[in-house]
Amino acid sequence: MTLIIGIDPGVSGAWAAMTEDCSMVNDMPTLAAKRGKTALDVDGQMLGDVLRKYRGYASAAYVEQVQSRPRQAGQFAFGMNYGRVLGVLEALGIPIVHVPASKWKPAMGLRGQDKATSVALAAQLFPHLKDQLYGPRGAPLDGRAEALLIAYYGSKQCN
Repeated sequence: MTLIIGIDPGVSGAWAAMTEDCSMVNDMPTLAAKRGKTALDVDGQMLGDVLRKYRGYASAAYVEQVQSRPRQAGQFAFGMNYGRVLGVLEALGIPIVHVPASKWKPAMGLRGQDKATSVALAAQLFPHLKDQLYGPRGAPLDGRAEALLIAYYGSKQCN
């Protein structure tokens, strides 16, 4: 059985796990950052606790590769959180596959599409998770959708 993890990194991202017959998605665990009043950081300890059960079973974790853009606010904090995610996976011995959006999105038919289209595609591919892709007021939760789509993309690379 092939188990793939898909991760949309960052505090508004998510992680998904899937096999041939089962899939799940969860928000990225966060905690209050030591800077600012409302800033959040990825909770590496909690992420490690939830991913630990996949240690030894996961074929790979497909993580959306990110890069900074010049003069974009918050890039240092985003990079630190990306590093936390990678560090947790490495510490657990889960193989990491970096996949840029410019690679997985076109493969999923999402080149140039907005995040709402990602949510709609994830709802179509994972109808049993559709309710988890929208918030209580109907807002699309693109981090969850993209984590699922990254895992799906990864599963097609393993076949």
